[in-house]
Amino acid sequence: MVGRGLRLPYGERTGDKEIDSVMLTAHDKFKDILAEAQKKVIAALYKKYHIKQYPIDAFSLCKKMGIMLVPYTSLPLKERIRAYAASHDGFFAEYEENGTVSWAIFYNDTMMPERIRFTILHEIGHIMLTLIIHLHRKTHPARSEAEYKRTPHAHVLRRPWTS
Repeated sequence: MVGRGLRLPYGERTGDKEIDSVMLTAHDKFKDILAEAQKKVIAALYKKYHIKQYPIDAFSLCKKMGIMLVPYTSLPLKERIRAYAASHDGFFAEYEENGTVSWAIFYNDTMMPERIRFTILHEIGHIMLTLIIHLHRKTHPARSEAEYKRTPHAHVLRRPWTS
């Protein structure tokens, strides 16, 4: 890099290869690569789950994808308070059960139906992006998660993909 020094997150090397290493990729080119990967993943999602009409039924899609949906009001009070603290709208969680990775979307079911649908599709977008990250890390392990998370994703699920 010309004119810039490597900024270490902790001010010095940590000994952790993922934290201490940097992979240089032209930002505009990297966005194109990630956008192309997103197109393929979303197109496969539409095909696999036979998405042909809009608006997408987010509840049905989660059921088909094996994503557990957890409305905030189903949680005990202390957990509900923690859920609201995490996000007023919703969030996803990855968990392992019997050696299998599974997903759950926690959502605020007191919101308007349109907002609930948006939130669930938004969280599916995060899940898909996480899957892209896991896939890409197998071939490019030095890239950072923050680099991937800067890319928008939820809009892709809210409208049909055109190539």
